[in-house]
Amino acid sequence: MYTNDTIKTTPRSAGTHAERLTTNDSESIEVAMLNHTTHPQGRDSHNLNKYIWRFIALSTAQPRVITIEATSEQEARQQSPAGCVMVFAARIRQGVRHVQ
Repeated sequence: MYTNDTIKTTPRSAGTHAERLTTNDSESIEVAMLNHTTHPQGRDSHNLNKYIWRFIALSTAQPRVITIEATSEQEARQQSPAGCVMVFAARIRQGVRHVQ
């Protein structure tokens, strides 16, 4: 027979914690994080965060700065010119405005 009895214990940590290390706000934390932790497969193309990716493209010619708009570094590298070694330089989030 299986019973679902939960036993709570107090941690034994050199007397620094006098109470149990548990909280009851896991549901409120989960609700608060819903808009912040969406897996990319759960998003559609209209609400993905686009970034401006900057790379230094090294080739046999002169090095140059390449700017690519994409949702991930992998996607940006797939759009990069062929035959260049791409060195990551910056990721700039689009849609951020600084108000003075």
